[in-house]
Amino acid sequence: RVKLMTNEIVQIVRCLNPWGNEVEWKGAWSDGDLNNWNKVDQHTREQLHYQKQADGEFW
Repeated sequence: RVKLMTNEIVQIVRCLNPWGNEVEWKGAWSDGDLNNWNKVDQHTREQLHYQKQADGEFW
């Protein structure tokens, strides 16, 4: 569970594509989904080890 800066609590699951490459998920909670990730404070992003890179990981 992640508490957003709007005080809303969302439940997210960390997923990893073991064949991850430059083709990344581009939907909700993807690495590039700034609409959602900008609602998460920096400290929480660090705790989640959020990184914007082509590694096959998404939430």
